[in-house]
Amino acid sequence: MAIRVVPLAPVDSQFFGGRSELVVEAGNLFAVIRALEAIAPGFLKYAQTRAWFSVNGAIEGDWTATIPPDSEVIILPAIAGG
Repeated sequence: MAIRVVPLAPVDSQFFGGRSELVVEAGNLFAVIRALEAIAPGFLKYAQTRAWFSVNGAIEGDWTATIPPDSEVIILPAIAGG
């Protein structure tokens, strides 16, 4: 199923050549991230430690949770705080 992926800055330019939207075939976040790793080697490592993922407007931490068809996944850079 087609999933619309929106990488926010600086992820868009760091990994995807400034593209503001990508479309991948995936059924869960793990598959989305694997597809993005195929496009941009090194993205998986970044995703594991420095990104959050919003699925249809809600932060999703379970990479194995099913994503409904035609969903939107937004890649949010993790924000350090203290």
